[in-house]
Amino acid sequence: NGMIAKVDHTFLEKHRIAVSYAFTNGLAGTAKFIPNAADSAAPDRNFSNRRGAVEYVFTASPQSVNTATLEAVSDVSQNVSDLSGLPDQLGLKGVPGKAFPVISLGDYLPTGRNSPEARNARNTYVLTDAWSLKLSKHNLRIVGQFARYQINTFVPGVPSGAFYFSSGLTSLPGIVNTGHAFASFLLGGVDSADVSLVPSPSYFRNWTMIAAVQDTWEVRPGLTFSFGLNMLTAAPRTERYDRQSMVDLSVVNPTNNRPGALVFAGRSGYDSAFQPVAVKPQPNWSMAWNPRGNRKS
Repeated sequence: NGMIAKVDHTFLEKHRIAVSYAFTNGLAGTAKFIPNAADSAAPDRNFSNRRGAVEYVFTASPQSVNTATLEAVSDVSQNVSDLSGLPDQLGLKGVPGKAFPVISLGDYLPTGRNSPEARNARNTYVLTDAWSLKLSKHNLRIVGQFARYQINTFVPGVPSGAFYFSSGLTSLPGIVNTGHAFASFLLGGVDSADVSLVPSPSYFRNWTMIAAVQDTWEVRPGLTFSFGLNMLTAAPRTERYDRQSMVDLSVVNPTNNRPGALVFAGRSGYDSAFQPVAVKPQPNWSMAWNPRGNRKS
């Protein structure tokens, strides 16, 4: 289900303001392989989208118009699974998850899902101001934009554990094609196992800023030049609580005295981000020419 609403109002002749809001809610379901909590199909997904915007237009003259816009968008996606404490009911202790564990039985259909309780939220806030000015044969446009991005993600892969069985435990020594993964499962012989320990979501942040100037010059009917310059400033990704790490090749690893050691954000002189703010000039130029002046060509 969803809804879109917009209110547009003009006042004092030269001013116009528009407010809009839209939302969408839904459920994306998947086909079931097993009709109970042990299903290994991808989990159902609840999603929601919210968007709100305010636009203000000031028409100083027929040749000069300024438009300012503030927009906020939120997208949330969450996996839906049975989280009724199934590991405890199966006698599986010491795992943080509540969904059915992943059990791989060789050629048999596995049980349990990957990422049964994942949740992702993406928020975007954009402030834009654009000024259009017509001077004789020149159409000038100056734009400034600032965007702030937030991503909150919680995606533990196998919070209830994953257990992989093979024919190795029940095969005959030196004889191929003997043994069976399900037989190893009945004996409790796990080849390997792992579990995802994700105590809390990650809160990633960054921003971008754009300043642009564009001129469209109509030299004569049928011949137009356009040139401009965009300046893009982009901030590196940070995490709200500095929970980021990377390998820095300029740091000596104390275990082997060789370059390359794991470093952490917000510690040992490192900032919240590992890269600097990037500034990128983006010039552009184009020409449109209609030699015969035929408006149909």
